[in-house]
Amino acid sequence: MSALRILIIEDIVLTALNLRNSLEKNGYVVTGIARNLAEAQQSVSQILPDIALVDIVLEDSDSSGVDIAQYLYDLRPIPIIYLTGSSEEEQFRKAQVTRPAAYLLKPYKIGDVIFNIELAYHNFKASEKNLDGQRYLMLPTNGGLELVDLEEVAYLKAAGAYTEVILANGTVLLISSGLGRTGQYFRTPNFFKLSRSYVVSLQHIKRIKEGELVLRDGLTKIPLPDIIRKELLNKFTVLKTKQPK
Repeated sequence: MSALRILIIEDIVLTALNLRNSLEKNGYVVTGIARNLAEAQQSVSQILPDIALVDIVLEDSDSSGVDIAQYLYDLRPIPIIYLTGSSEEEQFRKAQVTRPAAYLLKPYKIGDVIFNIELAYHNFKASEKNLDGQRYLMLPTNGGLELVDLEEVAYLKAAGAYTEVILANGTVLLISSGLGRTGQYFRTPNFFKLSRSYVVSLQHIKRIKEGELVLRDGLTKIPLPDIIRKELLNKFTVLKTKQPK
């Protein structure tokens, strides 16, 4: 197993550096240290983490750690561990909405952090495996609950506070929850989150091009961010040879 990639969200530089050094000594890869949302966005545009360690109260930042955690999870579901000095109930309630894997108060012991990293990632991967055998899903629509065969779902598209579930036959089901929440029910190995706007079924991909995917109907094209391309290709066995002229 390759080393886990960890993103640190922390505004106190010395605290962040000490945490990074401790993690690297224990074999983890720290993908970046971010003090605000802009720095977090810049970091994940270069490399996606497997897990994030997040402080809640960030000075000189328009966004809280909870806001950044939600952004990261919407980009791609990952375990979130809060490392914070805030024990206020209001902050804790806000953090609960993002369903964190752990909530550790400062000062913390690095041993406790590492224990929770391993436990969080193990539980996260186990929850994905539990969905492997799931083929059918009941989706709430205007006409009531509709039974959907997941193998017939081509892709999901964010539509503001709603999500469009597009089937292979062109049927569009409108779900009254955002893609971040709806996408949690499409985490089987067959589905892949491309961005905050799209989740695609791997079995409905026909062609992967620079900057876009073409689905099996040959007509539907979905934007493919450069940062995601390599990870998406890793989902397939790729015959490496020169392309014909």
